[in-house]
Amino acid sequence: MKGKLYLFFSGIWLGIIFFYSLQTPETQGNLDNVSNNFNSIMSFLKIKIEYKTFRELLNIGGHLFEFFFLSVFLYGYFKSLKLHYPRFIALAVALFCGLIDECIQGFVSGRVSSVSDVFVDLVGAGLGIVATYIKDSISNKKFNFIVQFYS
Repeated sequence: MKGKLYLFFSGIWLGIIFFYSLQTPETQGNLDNVSNNFNSIMSFLKIKIEYKTFRELLNIGGHLFEFFFLSVFLYGYFKSLKLHYPRFIALAVALFCGLIDECIQGFVSGRVSSVSDVFVDLVGAGLGIVATYIKDSISNKKFNFIVQFYS
């Protein structure tokens, strides 16, 4: 049951990723509102940041966020199947999804396909896999010496 839930979340999350990849820049007007609000806060704090730099940071953060959770959901699914190396499989599938995502963006008018975005997707997925390793390590009592130290 748990594996099916992870598969469901992976599918929904991937659907959201692909949905936003199919959007033209004109339909993503909310990003301009976020950018303007952020620039207001930065100018109040007397911090100078260029609009283009902020948009790039927001883009990188979005890719990291998307693929972090995708890899976590995929890992949960592959782990439930009791496959060997579920982390590696989840990372490979997330990378493949990132490649498909960038290919989709290449066909949308106003959007461009970028190899650097695939790299950022891979880093986000890798961070998700590292998070699953840390979570499993803690739950498997590999850090039992911490508990003994404070007991």
